[in-house]
Amino acid sequence: YESSLDACCERYFSWDIYTCTGGSGTVPVGFYPSWGSGSETKCFNSTETAKTLPDYMRQNSEQWLDSDIESCCERYFNWAYSDCISVSGGSPSAPATGSWYANHQKE
Repeated sequence: YESSLDACCERYFSWDIYTCTGGSGTVPVGFYPSWGSGSETKCFNSTETAKTLPDYMRQNSEQWLDSDIESCCERYFNWAYSDCISVSGGSPSAPATGSWYANHQKE
């Protein structure tokens, strides 16, 4: 026997802890990629979307979850970084590089 529902679900139903606990299981805090959600380049907040957080991410949150939207978007959607931040609810900013370049286009 296990001492708690969480412990029982962890031991016998580790592949689907959230369902086993009836949604009462511990939810790690962080942002994760929306793979499989219509191929949208978006990061979700695990505390707001606990039902859609995959169990493999829940069980190994240190590997899969990032502490903020920017880190998640850079890590998982770097080719669409600004779009990811906007769609995920953040506010993108494009810092100036301070570099100069030649404009070769005729006006």
